[in-house]
Amino acid sequence: MNSAQKLCLISAFISIPIYLICQHGPIIQDSAYHNFADCRLIFCVPNFWNVFSNTAFLFVGFLGLNKWYQSSQHKQLDLLLFSTSMILIGLGSAYYHLTPNNQTLVWDRLPMTIAFMSFFSCIIKNLIHKKTGEALTIPFVALGIISVLYWANNNSSGHGDLRLYIIVQYLPMLLIPLITLLYKSSHIEKSDIIIVLALYSASKAFEFLDSQIFQFYSIISGHTLKHLCATIGSYWALRLWNNTTPENFSKPPTTHRIFKNTAKPLTQPKPGTFSS
Repeated sequence: MNSAQKLCLISAFISIPIYLICQHGPIIQDSAYHNFADCRLIFCVPNFWNVFSNTAFLFVGFLGLNKWYQSSQHKQLDLLLFSTSMILIGLGSAYYHLTPNNQTLVWDRLPMTIAFMSFFSCIIKNLIHKKTGEALTIPFVALGIISVLYWANNNSSGHGDLRLYIIVQYLPMLLIPLITLLYKSSHIEKSDIIIVLALYSASKAFEFLDSQIFQFYSIISGHTLKHLCATIGSYWALRLWNNTTPENFSKPPTTHRIFKNTAKPLTQPKPGTFSS
């Protein structure tokens, strides 16, 4: 499959979900979304474990910023935005879970869109085209922020529409497996991408099974596990920037010798001697 055919397939994969969700009509935020299973008050903190579990995102964020600052990767805007978004998620999500409602949910979702879109631009940069991925970083992040502000603005009048936000969060996660299948790269390990997607899927499953998990275990809820699983996925996503320094893009793929050349160099016979 040539490049044009690959891009056509990706375009079709983009168009169909967008068309279907636009045909669906406005999607309103369900008020029951804020009813989490674990509402325990611990150390005078409501919803303690849903609040406290967000501190793990701060660790990932500072680790990513250190990676960006200490190496030549400081030129990579997507890494800077992704790492910063982790810190903002840790703060914004903790703030939301203290008093869960639509107003505080804005501060949870804003940094999440920055994380989704900066990660997506990293995938495009490494698998499709470096300069295209870099050029799309700012527009992608801007689109993510707009999707939340659009919902929040309409939500204040009681007509919040989540369709654009749903596209921003879920469409990249649908496209990344296809892109990973279609394109090759010598800069990143595809297994790392698969692990990140698997952990993201697991976190959404934990979120869906919030009350069932809490009823079964009594000490931890599905939403808390969602935070922990998403943190591990975010930490693993940093591995994608381990081998994507600007220098590595200019290097050819590394090749490995299977057989070593053990033959000794030929020597010229000395004058006056016979060589058979």
